[in-house]
Amino acid sequence: MFHTALWKLFRLKCRGGFRQAGRSLKTVRGVFQFGFMLAMMGWSFGSMIFFGHMSASTPFAAAGMIDRMAALCGGVGISI
Repeated sequence: MFHTALWKLFRLKCRGGFRQAGRSLKTVRGVFQFGFMLAMMGWSFGSMIFFGHMSASTPFAAAGMIDRMAALCGGVGISI
């Protein structure tokens, strides 16, 4: 599928990202940012679930759920 060198670069990038995240959790600011990120992800997933249940009765809610999912996947931009 992908060249082995690309997989190695991906693994190195992930390891560096996890290392950086671990170092940032040692500070008060890093813990606050991590908690804020978890709260925002919980809010977005909660609203997607709510709109998913509402989509059976209103077609516009389903479109809103798709927009939220696209924004979550593409807009957040995992910077590992």
